[in-house]
Amino acid sequence: MKTFQRVRRFSWCFPCLLLISAAVLLTSCGAKDDLPLCDPDALLRPEDMLPGGSPTNEGEIIDTLTPTFSWTYPDPECEPEYYMLKYAASWHELAESPEEIRVDGDRSEWLADTELQARTTYIWQLWAGSGARTGGGGLGIFRTGPVCDLTSPAVLLAPTLRWPENGDSVDLSDLTLEWFDPTVCIAQGDYIIEISERADFSEEFVGGYGFPYLFVAPPWIDFELEECTTYYWRVHFDPRGGSDDEDGPYSETWTFNTTSSSGVLCPPGPLVTLAPEPEVEIPPEGDSAIVGHVWHDECAVPYESTDEPPEGCVSMADGGFEANGIYDAGETGIAEVVVRLGTGPCPVEDGWTAETDETGQYSFTELLPGTYCVSVDALEDGNDLILVPGSWTFPERWYGPGPIEYELTLGASQILREVNFGWDYQFLPEPVSAIPLARFLQNAHCRLGPDTVYDIVTSLSEGQEAFIEGRNAENTWWWIKLPQSTTHCWVADSVVEIIGLADALPIIQALPTSTPIQGCWVWNANLQQDVCTVPCPPNPQPGGACTP
Repeated sequence: MKTFQRVRRFSWCFPCLLLISAAVLLTSCGAKDDLPLCDPDALLRPEDMLPGGSPTNEGEIIDTLTPTFSWTYPDPECEPEYYMLKYAASWHELAESPEEIRVDGDRSEWLADTELQARTTYIWQLWAGSGARTGGGGLGIFRTGPVCDLTSPAVLLAPTLRWPENGDSVDLSDLTLEWFDPTVCIAQGDYIIEISERADFSEEFVGGYGFPYLFVAPPWIDFELEECTTYYWRVHFDPRGGSDDEDGPYSETWTFNTTSSSGVLCPPGPLVTLAPEPEVEIPPEGDSAIVGHVWHDECAVPYESTDEPPEGCVSMADGGFEANGIYDAGETGIAEVVVRLGTGPCPVEDGWTAETDETGQYSFTELLPGTYCVSVDALEDGNDLILVPGSWTFPERWYGPGPIEYELTLGASQILREVNFGWDYQFLPEPVSAIPLARFLQNAHCRLGPDTVYDIVTSLSEGQEAFIEGRNAENTWWWIKLPQSTTHCWVADSVVEIIGLADALPIIQALPTSTPIQGCWVWNANLQQDVCTVPCPPNPQPGGACTP
């Protein structure tokens, strides 16, 4: 944690802020009958503004994203006709946004009608108004949670600079520096803003200021900067009470150029070397093209331990299986993957991009002859949300970090096809059994042969499972091994769900069927029921064929 020599002391003059006012054209509306409207020329500044509207609660952290803004009017003898409320997540957005919220003068609170952003600094202003006049404005600053307790500096992320844009010219009378912190919570501490005339910050800082907010602006601090000067600035988080080793990482370094207060152009100064921003190349106009797919290279690892790689898989040195790196029939493309193309040899930086369609195909067209690098980075461009976890299997096995690449030479009027990338998802497809299973969809019989003319061996209940070890030629009956038994029998395909690949199982020859002896149903008066009788007597009652 650093200690800085400040050119001028902090100006935490909160009353100065409350001198902010604005003239806003407004329409009139009525107020409560028991209090007269305030004189438009004597309107007062609202008080007791919550959240964050007084020196004692400025910058407070609230625990809701739909806060209630509340206030009081200091004159008990009258009430404004209305209030005008305005809030924003940054200082320059507050100044530039035309949106204002009108609240009736007999009210002293307003509930946010849209959810605010988490872990953000908000500024809000409030004016009392009557007729076409508004009085002095009140101001509040608050932050949205959640709050975190830092146990490791690894929790902190580098802030992202937002305003002014890198290299912009700024007016010293209205200088605001703003940033965003992607850390998932608000930690106890301050942001250190470093400003210097040197890119390496090797000389004494113009300022090194500490604030808990996501911006710094007058009058919170009085910048003593020179006109017509280029300044470098950066931000990092300083945990309260921590050591230098616990400081958060620095943001990027940006620059801004101060203008002249007289309005004249600043004299030319020494050239300032900035880190060049990546150039976005425009694809050349030619008649060649590169086309390919990003596809799901599938390997369904079995539940059972096996030394034989399943279909679509290859054995690895560690004893595991991975997808075979072949675009097999039935494998599908992966949509919305960003593919990059750059000119020259690999590796490629920047260049231009294409996104795979619903079939996994991408293309770069109208290319000139030359050398190109085609690449996909599983961890960049939003690809991590689509691909991770997994690894590349084609054009080579690649586990990262960094992109997988093709370096290609493209001729005139040439179309290079099948420039494909194979991706093996770690947990897809789901594991399968090496021996296919029959899962019973209903209570059903298991017979001696593949037909209902065969005798019943046993019956199985809905939900039971049995290994399939054979089939008939038409795949209409399955030869299963009964659970916890060495006995086999046949079940119809219509009563089971097949899990796994059963088409390659051996065809089992069924036992020959015996010619059934046929009788007929005859009423037996002694038994008081129909009995299947062989041979069938003449004129049987009730009759009908049967097999005893």
